[in-house]
Amino acid sequence: MKCNYRKKTKNHHTIDVVGGKGHYWDSGTTMLEPFEMTAGEERTIILEMDWRPRQKTLRDASVVVWGFDGEVTLVHRGGILSSSFREIPHEGDQTILT
Repeated sequence: MKCNYRKKTKNHHTIDVVGGKGHYWDSGTTMLEPFEMTAGEERTIILEMDWRPRQKTLRDASVVVWGFDGEVTLVHRGGILSSSFREIPHEGDQTILT
């Protein structure tokens, strides 16, 4: 999918949830407002990084998602594999992480 956000944002990074809200930022970390999804619902997230004015910056980006009442899967349309963390126990849970 080719995006044309750069024309609108002029040298900013852009994240957009199709059908929802998105925004742009210049540097550092950003976070979208939380949003809910139903079981089986799919959403498209577009992340476009503009490195042109930042030639000496390390090029690192990630999208992190989590769910409270079930599993969440993140799939890259270009086939880049995702990684995931083990489930973290709730407070008071006696499960020991090893």
